[in-house]
Amino acid sequence: MTAPPVQVPWWIEHILSPGLFILLGASLGFALGRLKDSLDDRSTRKMFLKAVRVELSTMRTHLEGTLKDATETQGKLDKGAHEALQLATVFQTGVFSSQIGKLKRVFDPLVIDVIHFYDKVANLERIKSRLTTVAFELGSGAVGGERAGAVALQYRGTLVELIRRINLLLPEVSALIDRLPER
Repeated sequence: MTAPPVQVPWWIEHILSPGLFILLGASLGFALGRLKDSLDDRSTRKMFLKAVRVELSTMRTHLEGTLKDATETQGKLDKGAHEALQLATVFQTGVFSSQIGKLKRVFDPLVIDVIHFYDKVANLERIKSRLTTVAFELGSGAVGGERAGAVALQYRGTLVELIRRINLLLPEVSALIDRLPER
């Protein structure tokens, strides 16, 4: 004797069964989407850090050259020469500036260290700008008398501060480059 066919209620066949498949498909799609976003985020972070490494290597060379010029100028000033250093070029930060916004999360300790370093570079840029402004005042002859002495003293102080800050940044940039992923 064969068992009579089992009748499935219409609500299971037309509502519950499709609903479960829809729920399963949506859950699977959500999980795979999150996995893809996580992998994309990791890839973006890695590419960002590699590009920053290249930019920081160039910046280290620029810092070394600026330090050399500033130290030579300070030596000439110490010997009594009247020379003013004008630093017209700026440090290249285009990669960092254009790519930092593409990171979804910046709470990574290495990314935070990179952001802090670029903040210090921005502060150094302000000092360079001030040095160039004061050097221009001295070179143009726009100041005279007692004011010239005060401007010259301000120039020397700004030059010393520039050298001090670069000497602090050079070991920091080298250590940061060593921590960043290579090509």
